[in-house]
Amino acid sequence: GGFMDVAPAAAPIVDIGLNLCHKSFQKSLPDIVKRALDKQVTRMIITGTSERASEAAVKMANDPTLSINPSTNQRVLFATAGVHPHDAKQWGEKTRERLSRLLRDEACVAVGECGLDFNRNFSPPDVQERVFEEQVRLAVELKKPLFCHEREAHGKFLEVLSRVEGLDASRVCVHCFTGTRAELLSYVGRGFMVGVTGCVCDSNRGEALRELVGLVPLGQIMIETDAPFMMPTGKKGRNEPSNLPAVLRTVAECHGMGEEEVAKATSSNAARFFGLGGDTPRQVSGGWELL
Repeated sequence: GGFMDVAPAAAPIVDIGLNLCHKSFQKSLPDIVKRALDKQVTRMIITGTSERASEAAVKMANDPTLSINPSTNQRVLFATAGVHPHDAKQWGEKTRERLSRLLRDEACVAVGECGLDFNRNFSPPDVQERVFEEQVRLAVELKKPLFCHEREAHGKFLEVLSRVEGLDASRVCVHCFTGTRAELLSYVGRGFMVGVTGCVCDSNRGEALRELVGLVPLGQIMIETDAPFMMPTGKKGRNEPSNLPAVLRTVAECHGMGEEEVAKATSSNAARFFGLGGDTPRQVSGGWELL
């Protein structure tokens, strides 16, 4: 398995981005969720990356056998709905309508993962741009936050966001940030939230990123595993949400702060940003009816 021997977090934490519908998880989902809960990862947001993946994410987030924390009877799983830039060329005339239907579901807390990726260009840049803008407009219309991916597209990314009237910068999260110092400061200066993954723990690759994480004000940081990818050790293996305390500890070190304080800050940031209902998860009303 891909779980590391990490101690539980000092306070409950939120994994704002993981790929729980990934095929490598399907045989052991209840165990994966239980291991995460045991490490104090009490809420997890399943990333939607395409029309179909978003449907699967929302469906999984509403599975009563997985989504309820047995000890608190509160919701553990949430989802996002969006089209990743790699999949932008799959955008069809019905996509917007289907995403908005998913986004009206109680479990679905953000538009995304959407954005621009000029590193791989699996979809043509102009198509990526159009599909990203469409999703930014959808988020404003539905009053939902944006969960964004940006790789080697910083200038164009900001340009698309600036085209959309009524967008509140504090409702934009750049997840899995891997850019430069100047780029980071321009995001932070605008008030965007920044998502930090296990990349930051990697002894070699993570060094530059660790220096940058200290520049992000505590009120703008959230943490994520991107499981099954991005093992915090940088080694191969299936990453799991139960490894999130490793990311928490590194972020706390970068800030020279105590783990508990950083856990509480990143969790209240996530609750506020995604509307997870205060510092505690949303009650799934009366047990199961809503599911």
